[in-house]
Amino acid sequence: MDRCKRHAQRGLTLIEMLIALAVAAVLYGIAAPNLTALLQRMASESAARQLFATLNMARTQALTRRQTVIVCPGRGFCSGDGRWEAGYMVGIDANRNDPLDAGEPVLWKGAAATRVRILSNTGRPRVRYLPSGRASGSNATFRVCPLRPVVGATRTLVISNTGRVRWGRSECPA
Repeated sequence: MDRCKRHAQRGLTLIEMLIALAVAAVLYGIAAPNLTALLQRMASESAARQLFATLNMARTQALTRRQTVIVCPGRGFCSGDGRWEAGYMVGIDANRNDPLDAGEPVLWKGAAATRVRILSNTGRPRVRYLPSGRASGSNATFRVCPLRPVVGATRTLVISNTGRVRWGRSECPA
């Protein structure tokens, strides 16, 4: 008698599958823009925190070593082009002539930042820390801007003449 019982088959019909796909597509359409904005904010935050740590490390090295320490954009040498997002480096200015020359010790090289631009105020192609820990020159401002404008994604760092780095507020130019 058990052999004669029919078992009902279970599964999804084509209509049920299409409805599930439509619901998934709507949910993805709602979530995708928010995810893009989140990724932009995270990229800005990460690049700003790395620059913040680098500037603090450079100041600490100047105080510890009692030598002038330079932070400048560039990978193998100070480029002077102001493109901080392409990478930056920290080195000891042994001869105190302001740029890092060939043969002067490089303490650290930062990797290039992705999905952001790092803008410094004009006239500051480098940050120079004196042996006292002070940053020579006027206050420096760095804005870490996402490549695509996202509200609240800009991160700003301000270096005072005393060499202290703090978080600030500003927006990126359009």
